[in-house]
Amino acid sequence: MGKEEIHFKLLHNDVAEADRKFDDVRQRPRKFIYINDDLDHTQSTAQQVQTKLVKFYQSMFPRPSQFELPKGTSNRFLHMDELLLSYFCTPLHLLFYLV
Repeated sequence: MGKEEIHFKLLHNDVAEADRKFDDVRQRPRKFIYINDDLDHTQSTAQQVQTKLVKFYQSMFPRPSQFELPKGTSNRFLHMDELLLSYFCTPLHLLFYLV
């Protein structure tokens, strides 16, 4: 995979710079978008840049993925093994797993 397939953008507290970076991604689509939040959240412009970031992603991906959780829910598992244990193990199985 070459650089021509990836957008790598660092976000700082400059609102105009963020707009330019988002416009660049829109104008030159690539397979992967990597955006690093390097904001100083103590500055007042941080919230403006965050709002622009949300709007950018909503414009790029207007429909949720079929794999996203419904709005208002969260995943109660931090690790895959915990999820698998919840599906395939009864409390008795779990006892033997831990021993």
